[in-house]
Amino acid sequence: MRSMSFNTVQKNHPQAAKLFQVLSFLNPDGVLIGFLQSGIKGLPNDLQAMVASHIDLAKALLECGFCKSSQELTWWIWLL
Repeated sequence: MRSMSFNTVQKNHPQAAKLFQVLSFLNPDGVLIGFLQSGIKGLPNDLQAMVASHIDLAKALLECGFCKSSQELTWWIWLL
């Protein structure tokens, strides 16, 4: 079931899937957005652009299931 969901994310939003893999590698229990932004130069170019854009990052977080609703997505955008 989980792999089917990840495959769907990977197909529909490959950058979100890449971000999910990076976040899972760094710490599956949680990664601070500030930490991710501080290390932006260590990310692949496509992820650098996504992390630099608050809107794109928030959309990717929603796509990966880190945000459950548009209200939570709005909170993430405001927080970033």
